[in-house]
Amino acid sequence: MGYNHAKAEKEFWEMWNEKQKICREAEMSEENIQKLFETEREIFNSDRRFYEHNPLSLNDTQAERIDYDRLEKCWMELIPDENAYRKVMELPEIVRKAYFLNKIRGYSHEEISVILHKPRRTISFWVGKITEILK
Repeated sequence: MGYNHAKAEKEFWEMWNEKQKICREAEMSEENIQKLFETEREIFNSDRRFYEHNPLSLNDTQAERIDYDRLEKCWMELIPDENAYRKVMELPEIVRKAYFLNKIRGYSHEEISVILHKPRRTISFWVGKITEILK
């Protein structure tokens, strides 16, 4: 899976809170703690910029394995409305996969376009189509 900013941000703050606690227990000055924070944040932002502008090219061995057969059986649980379920199931399997990857697994449209080998705008259209059906 490619870069997930929200997840990385959460991990950064968890790491920082732990590091800050250790620094305070070691009686480090607030000024030095602030300098350390600024350095850590610079590194985080540098990494974030790199990963956001250099998306990883995913192939079948690198991409997260998804049990699509099991997914097909789960659609009824995901879509309790029978009419909406029927409409979604009439769509091609690849369209349903795109929606699942975006809404359930949290992949971005760019990441899905790499995984499914389709243009990002196509993925956006497909996800929007199912979202419209489910309204």
